[in-house]
Amino acid sequence: MVTSNVIYDEVEHTYHLYGKKLQGITGTLIPHAIGNKYADVPDSVLIPAMEKGKRVHGEIEMYLNIFEPSDPTPEFLAFKKWQLDSDIKFIESEFIVSDNENFATPIDGIDDYLNIYDWKTTAVLDKESISWQLSICAYFNELQGNKVNKLYAVHLRGDECTLHEIERKPNEEVKKLIECYLNNEPYINSLALNNEEALAKIYELEKMLVEIESEAKRYKALKEQMSEFLTKQMEQSGVKTFETEKLKVTRVFPSETTTFDAKALLADMPQLAEKYNKTSIRKGYLKLTIK
Repeated sequence: MVTSNVIYDEVEHTYHLYGKKLQGITGTLIPHAIGNKYADVPDSVLIPAMEKGKRVHGEIEMYLNIFEPSDPTPEFLAFKKWQLDSDIKFIESEFIVSDNENFATPIDGIDDYLNIYDWKTTAVLDKESISWQLSICAYFNELQGNKVNKLYAVHLRGDECTLHEIERKPNEEVKKLIECYLNNEPYINSLALNNEEALAKIYELEKMLVEIESEAKRYKALKEQMSEFLTKQMEQSGVKTFETEKLKVTRVFPSETTTFDAKALLADMPQLAEKYNKTSIRKGYLKLTIK
């Protein structure tokens, strides 16, 4: 395999090539292609999920470099069993690829047939996002002089591990996306959908959003339970604040606040309230109902 000259700083999570700082693709090219799908997901859900993903990635990288994690996650154990059962031999892990100008990114795994892989621990497997990610990786890897065969995602959830072949975007589309991003222009997908494909795609996206929102509600409920428990413990101990390496907890005491009761004004002085009514046009939208 032809390796890149890009240097990855694991502490700062940055890429450099001969002193020039390069950008990753997760927060740049991919959202430019499909939008930021996690913009509305609260940090209380997103950050733990990201930390879990990093831990599993680290465990798999250790394992593929002949080291066993001391306290393995269920996801790692599922990966190890899948890899041993399938007898897939990985020749590279966290393999850095780049266009040697603006971007760099790691490929999670490459096997001896030159298939490239990405490990995913998300609640829902977003194949469109993964398609862009792996297609960009494949394009960069070929620019380095390496051959790429097929694209795969390994989905890890608890003790389950499933393999999914991912459709590759044409190199011309990848180059167009990069050009649009660098020129600060919107990317318009040239791969036109017919009605049937569009309906199938919008169903898949809506279903994914419903599942993400459901998981977000579950995490929020768990957070509220833990917060109530911590509040009681702090009240009993007379503690206002405490810190750990990762978190600072502060009790915010009850306080009075004043709000404007527009409903009461409308009931008591309807003519006055009507004077300040403002009419605006609501944008139409497509209502989706999953059956």
